[in-house]
Amino acid sequence: MPFINIGLNKMEEKNWKMIDCMEIYGGSFVKALANCLRKADSHNYSMLKFAFPRYIREYEVMAGRVVKPTKK
Repeated sequence: MPFINIGLNKMEEKNWKMIDCMEIYGGSFVKALANCLRKADSHNYSMLKFAFPRYIREYEVMAGRVVKPTKK
């Protein structure tokens, strides 16, 4: 379930959107990676980004394209 963690981690909003996309559209491994990214401190977050650049880039691009539906 996607959520924004405002108080505990000061990651930029674009990173949260990327993680949300990983949780929504990814397979089981990508969803597990998203969970790790969400829980990681800044050091471990950087290590995960370095270890899985292909997934990070893919979902960064997707997060830039995904537009949240507006309520009418």
